[in-house]
This record gives sequence, C-alpha cells and structure tokens, in this order.
Amino acid sequence: MFRERAKKPSDGDFVDKALFQFDHVLDVVHDRVLRPILLAGRALAYGLIILFAALFLIGALLIGLIRFIDITASPDVSTSVTSRSGHLARSRD
Repeated sequence: MFRERAKKPSDGDFVDKALFQFDHVLDVVHDRVLRPILLAGRALAYGLIILFAALFLIGALLIGLIRFIDITASPDVSTSVTSRSGHLARSRD
C-alpha cells in the first residue's frame, strides 16, 4: 500500500483546506479504529487455522500411535483370529 500524504494547502482556498481536514480525519479514524479491528480479525482467523491444523495433527498422531501400539503389543494376528473363531465355534455348541 503506497499512499502519499496530501500536501497541506498553503493558500487560503477553503475547499482545499476542507478536503485536507476530511482526509486527515479519515486517516486518524483508520489508524485508531479500523486498523486494530483488522488486526484482531486477522489474528482470530490465523489463530483458528493454527488451532484446527494442530487438532488434526494431534488426532493423526494419536491414531498412528494407537495403531502402532496395537500392532506391536498384540500377539500374532493369525493366532488371535483362530483362537477367537475357535472360541466362538465352541460356545455355539
């Protein structure tokens, strides 16, 4: 944003002075009111993006960790499936 400041009117032209004052008031309002609102909005938006990305990453890591622990801590899968199916078959008799 390249914005040049209006030059202060040196002659006694009323219109130039009025427009200069109007431009000055708009600059003050922008700097003191609108800029903090815009900064707060950006901070909120970026904060939410970071929060959702962190929640996604934590969830993915937890799922991966649980799967890793399940694979490494459980006995052989073929044995556990056979024993479960054998147990179920015997309980039906």
